Amino acid sequence: MYVRRLPSGRWQATVRHPSGRKITKTDPLKRVVVAWGNETEAAVRNGQVLSERGRSVTVEQWYARWSEGRNLAATTAHNEHLRWDAYVQPEWGSWPLRAIGRIDVQAWVTKLGRDRGPHVAFGCYILLSKMLADAELEKLIPATPCHKIDLPKIEKPAPRWLSREEYDRLLLAFDGAPQGDRWRAYVAVACNTGLRSGELNGLDVRHVDFGRQLVSVEQVMTKFGMRSYPKSDASRRTVHCPPEALELLWPTIADRDPAAPCFPAPRGGRLDQSNFLKTVWHPALRRAGIEPVRAYVTRHTFASSMVQAGVPLWDIAQALGHSSLEFVNRYAFLAPDAHDAIRAAFARTRGARVAHDASGEPLEGYESRGQRAVP
Repeated sequence: MYVRRLPSGRWQATVRHPSGRKITKTDPLKRVVVAWGNETEAAVRNGQVLSERGRSVTVEQWYARWSEGRNLAATTAHNEHLRWDAYVQPEWGSWPLRAIGRIDVQAWVTKLGRDRGPHVAFGCYILLSKMLADAELEKLIPATPCHKIDLPKIEKPAPRWLSREEYDRLLLAFDGAPQGDRWRAYVAVACNTGLRSGELNGLDVRHVDFGRQLVSVEQVMTKFGMRSYPKSDASRRTVHCPPEALELLWPTIADRDPAAPCFPAPRGGRLDQSNFLKTVWHPALRRAGIEPVRAYVTRHTFASSMVQAGVPLWDIAQALGHSSLEFVNRYAFLAPDAHDAIRAAFARTRGARVAHDASGEPLEGYESRGQRAVP
């Protein structure tokens, strides 16, 4: 830092910014500029010095620059832009970055959760939080205000899957329907492989190996067109498809080109998911007498049936294209041995005469005491 007196009689302190630029402050009083210079030099040594632009840049100006430099999938970028236009920009667009406080963010999130629901509040908060975290890295603000924000709780619905009876009724509902054989095969493959809707819509004939009963997930159809990679690294996978589904699929694709889609749209080309839901899925549910459910229920049906069959949770997660057990754990209570430990504990402490596991075999550790079993 160096201090000089200008020809006007005012004092000026100069500090070199880490970028190489010089930062100056001018004041009639020498002690003011000296104090500022000492404080700024200390901030430079501690890596806390802020960009000069951070004093005036607004959230809207920062969003324009920030969003332009991000590398996002088209669907993710589209969803973020919708949140920005509808909720974030109207609230924060004109605010200077450095004017936002933690309590301001908390009040906004609370109101948004109350007025628009917890899912909207959570998504918008994540967007603002990412923006401000990167603004901190760029030294536009000293620290992000998005710390210790109390987010509205998102209540997860009870697990829902199709029972075997519902599954059979749904397949029968396509009898006599336009292109019913194709859609019956679609539902059978979905419920027996756990593929996502975009993965099913992107499935080509060449991706199905009938000999080995395997389906390869190599591309996914989105609202912006085909994406040549799945949702994540774990999504690129090969899954088993049982004969009951392949037998329904084979007649619909046997004479088709290997590069053709397994489930084309009614008028050709790739299947649009919103159109499928409106013209195929929901009418079939009504004919089958099943209350309206998302098509995503097919993945839940696969997960629940595999858990009930005793397949290890990690194997199910890999088949679904997940890198964690969070989704599959929702169905762990359906496992054949899910309650064996509790049954054994009751028998030990209450003297149950007979106890068996889910397969009917006696459980180890039980002692028959000639007493009546306690339910």
